[in-house]
Amino acid sequence: MNPVVLDRLALAALCTREGVWDWDLASHVFFASARWHEMVGRANVAPLVHRDEWLALMHPHDRTRLLGDLEAFFASTAYHFEHEHRLLHGDGDYRWMAVRAVAVRDAQGRAQSLVGVQSDISDRAQLDALARYDALLDPLTQLAGRRWFARRLNRALERSARCAGYHFALLFIDLDNFKQINDGYGHLAGDVVLAEIARRLQAGVRPGDMASRRGGDEFTVLLDDLDDPDDAFLAAERIRAQLAMPIEVAGRQFCISASIGVAISSQGYVNSEAMLDEADRAMYKAKRRASGRGASGVQSSSEAPAVDATAEPPAAFGAPA
Repeated sequence: MNPVVLDRLALAALCTREGVWDWDLASHVFFASARWHEMVGRANVAPLVHRDEWLALMHPHDRTRLLGDLEAFFASTAYHFEHEHRLLHGDGDYRWMAVRAVAVRDAQGRAQSLVGVQSDISDRAQLDALARYDALLDPLTQLAGRRWFARRLNRALERSARCAGYHFALLFIDLDNFKQINDGYGHLAGDVVLAEIARRLQAGVRPGDMASRRGGDEFTVLLDDLDDPDDAFLAAERIRAQLAMPIEVAGRQFCISASIGVAISSQGYVNSEAMLDEADRAMYKAKRRASGRGASGVQSSSEAPAVDATAEPPAAFGAPA
């Protein structure tokens, strides 16, 4: 790298709390600022000088995803690139980083280098501050709100359009007869139940997935990066079983059943609204199919049900604990 350019990057890095980095695509020389090295716990070791050293710090799952996204980016004419991935910290744990970069392209549009900044997004306090500022969290359940979920869903759809081997699924969840709790025992009891449902949803998904409350008694879950699209139906049944476990509120037990609609990315949705609408319709199909026999289940967005729940007694509300 040109020493003058390197000196300017180093000076610029002093003016920001983010980590500044530059990757020369021909030589694969990698420059990272002192702040960048602090973020990954490498302030007192030799700085990284090559792209492969950077990639070696990345979580293997994220490294594969990054390289695929970069290949598509370099083949395009775009200038701006964004990515989130985990880097190995000096303490042995992985930290989530958000990267924003700009490609320097020649007259023919070929990328020559990538210059960007890195932010540490693994700090929960930082995420909470961002969520409060941008109204991204649901205040009752602390799950992602509709706006945050829509952003994640749009990013997943964009990636699905670029990468043929990438699959994800959307679950649309509605609690059955939840109104009976609010009407019979008050909204405070209903809020306790909703908070517990949210806790079970959050505990029942993988770290890369996202659970969200859309409002009322409706929730959505994004199942990211599935090895097999059919895994979505197994996950939906597992979640339905977890939600059906009794919830105790003020000495009474509430048993909640749920109807779940499933939409798979391989069906080629044009935008997030279309996928949400399809999952919503599938959820109502599951609810209608079960209404005559006192059971809820999981319904694919295709016409035929992918999974049919075994009949079970109707949900019990307010039984003494």
